[in-house]
Amino acid sequence: MAMHSSAALAANEAGSRCRTLQGRHSQGYECLKSRVNVIFSKKEKSGSCYHRSSYIVMASTADTKDSGKTEVDVEKSKGNRYFTMHDMVDPQKFTISCSDEGGKQDWHPARVLSVEDIAAGVRNLTLEAEISREMVPLENAYTTPGSLAQVKINNGKAIKVVPSSPPFPMKANESVLVKARGDIPSGMTKQPQFFLSVKHPLELLVFKTDTPQVFSIKEGDTLELGPFDMSGLDLRPILFLARFPTVLFFASGKGIAVAKAIIEAKDNDSGSMILGMRQDIRLFYWSPDPSKVLFQDKFSSWENWKLKVRPAVGVSSGQEWDGHVGSFTSLWDEDDIEYDPSTTAVIVCVDPSCRKEVAKLIADAGIPEKQVLIWQPQL
Repeated sequence: MAMHSSAALAANEAGSRCRTLQGRHSQGYECLKSRVNVIFSKKEKSGSCYHRSSYIVMASTADTKDSGKTEVDVEKSKGNRYFTMHDMVDPQKFTISCSDEGGKQDWHPARVLSVEDIAAGVRNLTLEAEISREMVPLENAYTTPGSLAQVKINNGKAIKVVPSSPPFPMKANESVLVKARGDIPSGMTKQPQFFLSVKHPLELLVFKTDTPQVFSIKEGDTLELGPFDMSGLDLRPILFLARFPTVLFFASGKGIAVAKAIIEAKDNDSGSMILGMRQDIRLFYWSPDPSKVLFQDKFSSWENWKLKVRPAVGVSSGQEWDGHVGSFTSLWDEDDIEYDPSTTAVIVCVDPSCRKEVAKLIADAGIPEKQVLIWQPQL
């Protein structure tokens, strides 16, 4: 779909009076400015917000007799650009606003929105993260499940933490990526007048024994969120729907955060396995004992999404537990799954202590290695 800017429309409407802006810059500016003002006044009467107005057009030739730059109705557009842009997107968890200051940086402040105790010594933190592509370079962004977040507290050393929410949705950055950049005729350059800031919740799974500094922060505190590392899972080899109608997850320890991120990703969005269109999806989740089972309150909602949750604990120790007691192997043997090894994809997100057992289980099940993704973070 072709996109036409206000400047291009103005030049077309001006016709013979300023057929070209090259070679006659002074007349071109006056003509362009007058026509753009007319267009903006029409937009204001109709109640529309015209975001393309917030730019300064500059002559590319140094011999312009008048001032080297002309503001294109900046005063009228200044109010418009501070409208939040919720009308441009469906209702979402993210917020979009305009900012005079910005630019791509490695570290950004992130406010702690909530702190939830989900087990003894384990918390799920929710941060308000900056995700605008104008602020966060793509190579630093959270784009694949399993990538580790880096945080700093009081300008201290960077600490790696596992995200437990899906990669940020593409919809959140849509307004940033298609933001009008003030397209202008040949012979002129443009300068952006504002940046778009996009804030989105980010959940982090924090263990007191591993990251006590992060574990101790409270709701309302602010820390620094930096680049995500590139240790996430590349889901593309097993993404084909017709090829892999069955998807199996094996998770334990911190790996349940990665499994949760993939499970809760919206179909056809970043980090999604498009689980809504698979035939059979199962999560085999192991914990040492019932007190260490994480995100147990999510199981019922996951079941409603067609996912079958198969939890197990090593020992019950007299604690209330109505699930399986044993290992991954005994849990697998007890399950009623029917599968074709050639059309089954597996995502392994287990602790190092469980990898050997799960690898043997998968090999005995006849599932080819090329259909198995293994999360191996560098924590």
